[in-house]
This record gives sequence, C-alpha cells and structure tokens, in this order.
Amino acid sequence: MRSLLLCAVLFSAPSFAQIHDPILAIPITDDFLNDTNIRGFLGDLTRQAGYGHWQTERAAFLILDPNYTYRCAAWPYDGHLDQQNFSGTIPERTVAIAHTHPQETPAASWLDRQTAKALSVPIFVLKPRNIELVKPDGTSVKVVEDRWWIPATGSSSTRCSAPNARASR
Repeated sequence: MRSLLLCAVLFSAPSFAQIHDPILAIPITDDFLNDTNIRGFLGDLTRQAGYGHWQTERAAFLILDPNYTYRCAAWPYDGHLDQQNFSGTIPERTVAIAHTHPQETPAASWLDRQTAKALSVPIFVLKPRNIELVKPDGTSVKVVEDRWWIPATGSSSTRCSAPNARASR
C-alpha cells in the first residue's frame, strides 16, 4: 500500500490504483472556479471544518459525473488533529481534491505540491478568506486572497456527501 501525505491530509491507495487512472483531466478555468455548485462544495467543507477555527481538516473529491454535473464526495471524517485520512480508491472521474487548513496553517505546503504532482490532480487548499489551487505540476495560484468567499448555506446539492469508508470507481 502506498501512502501520500497531502499537507496533513493523508491519502493512501492500493498500488493497483495506478493501473487505471481515475483522474479526469479538465482545465480549471474561471468558469469552474466561479461555478456556484463548486463554490458551494468548497464552502461546505470549510463550514464542516469550523471555518478554520478547529485543529481539524476536512477533505473531498470533486467529481464530474457522466451527465456533466459536479458532485462532491467528502472523505469520511476521522477526527484526527491537523490531518484528514483517506484509504481506498480515488473515485472515477475525479477532477480535483479539496481540503481545508486550520487558520494557523500556512497555505499550500510542500506535501500538497508533491501530492498534486504524484497524483496528477489539482488540489484546492481552503481557508475562509483564501483559496489556493495547487496545479498537477506542483505550482500554485491564489484563486481568492484575503476576502470572504464562502457562499451562504446553499441547497443540499451544494453539500459534500460522505461516501462509504472505501470510495469506489
């Protein structure tokens, strides 16, 4: 079993996960970033993490379904401080991983960058006043900087639902 650390978010997957790549490479455009459902999913994760006031993290896969609608599959919450663990297989058609950081934690870490490169998946690092996007090449860009971005609580369609303990393809 191979383990990857995502800035205090642990991700481990069986080695066979590398045989079939479940990541769906799509461009992370302004339209994607400003999509009300995507912002709702990111906001829901941030709310679940206490808006950065708690020493816990939340994480989720952002998935593009075959009918071209986005959904958010939250990682089961494990209660660890300053990290979130996931064991299993990356869901089919994953377009990004999103995770929160506590207020005191700096933005994207070296481990976030290494994980993005290793999995070839964009990673969103979320704080109530910042969103940073780590690209699959390990570089990062500030999507939102020093301003409140979290939408008001939306419909259930913009909430991250927790998958089974083991995500499936």
